[in-house]
Amino acid sequence: MTERLFLHAGFSDFCIGWAKNDTWAYEYIGTEPITDKLFSALRPCTDGISLENTEIYLVNGPGSTLGIRTFCAFIRTLLVLKKLNPSQVFVCDALHFAQLILTRQNLQQPVCARLNVTQVLCLNSLEDTFHVPSEAEQQQALWLQHPCLPKEVQMFRFEMKEILPLLSAQSPWETADAPDMFQAN
Repeated sequence: MTERLFLHAGFSDFCIGWAKNDTWAYEYIGTEPITDKLFSALRPCTDGISLENTEIYLVNGPGSTLGIRTFCAFIRTLLVLKKLNPSQVFVCDALHFAQLILTRQNLQQPVCARLNVTQVLCLNSLEDTFHVPSEAEQQQALWLQHPCLPKEVQMFRFEMKEILPLLSAQSPWETADAPDMFQAN
């Protein structure tokens, strides 16, 4: 049976989940800096996981640059050491990931992300392309967490139980030979 490793580094938290037999064998949601807890949070996965039967799912930003780079380096190391095959690695950006969760809940709402102090991207559905949101979209949107956002905006949040059914080698997940940082085109 295929095992799944889920990695997500948001701006203010990071999540690691290891699924065995379609249930979470291990899950970690950290709110402390990723540099303080990443390796201790990954250890239960790396100690018990059988990599030849594992698919890795990386939510590849926007989010914590350090966290995403660390997860990318972890995956790239496994690829270089031939512990993983590129067909076992799947990547999805955080905006499409959020829309995937909303679609599964039969909800349709814009999701916006602040890339930095001045840039904002938006998606209205899984089929949508990245665009600069209108004022109306910004007001209706759920926002990915970012330290520059005012407290009154609606934040997008998810629970680990919502993720497991979404981990499949189908769109919007794409295989990645060597994952790298999210780039908005």
